Amino acid sequence: MPQPQTQQKESKKKWMLLLLLLLLITLASVIMTVATLLKPSTVMAPEYAPQSVDGNAEKLPSQGDADKLATQEGGGAVSLTYSTQVTVDLSDGQASLLFQNPARSTQDVVLQLVVGEDDQETLVAQSQLIPVGYSLDRMELEEPVLLTQGGYHGEFRVLCYDPGSGEKAVVNTVIPVDITVQP
Repeated sequence: MPQPQTQQKESKKKWMLLLLLLLLITLASVIMTVATLLKPSTVMAPEYAPQSVDGNAEKLPSQGDADKLATQEGGGAVSLTYSTQVTVDLSDGQASLLFQNPARSTQDVVLQLVVGEDDQETLVAQSQLIPVGYSLDRMELEEPVLLTQGGYHGEFRVLCYDPGSGEKAVVNTVIPVDITVQP
C-alpha cells in the first residue's frame, strides 16, 4: 500500500510544479506586455508636410540668380545653413537657433529638436513648414518640456518634403547640436 501513496504524492508534486511554471510564464507575459505598453514612444516624423508655414519662419533676402541644386527626376536636394548651438529658454518657452533652407534647395523641411537616445528620446520642439528660401531663428517648445537647467547633447532632425505633393522624402538629415537650457 505504501507504493500507490508515494506515486500519488509524486504525481501531485509534478502537477503543482507544472501549475507553478504556467503561473510564472503568465506573470512574465503580463509584465512584458505592460512594460511594452508603458514604454515612452519614439519621436515620429509627419508623413506629409504641414499645411502652414511656421509662424517664426522668415523669408531670406533674395539670393540673386542662385541656381537650384541639380537633382534627378523624382529626387531632391537640400542646401542647409545652421548653427550647432541651441539655447532653450524655459521662461518664455522658446528655443533660439540658426537654421536656413536657402533658395538653392528643392525641398521644403520640418525641423525637430530632440534630446535623448533610442526609446528615451524627447521631442523638445518641432517647427511647421520651412519652405525653400526661408530661415528660422526660434521655435516654440513642446509641452511639457522635461528639461532642467544645464547642457545637453541633442540633434536637429531635418525632415524633407516634396514642395508639390507634400510627401515625405525617403532620406532625412540628423545634425548633432549642443543645447543649453536656461531657467
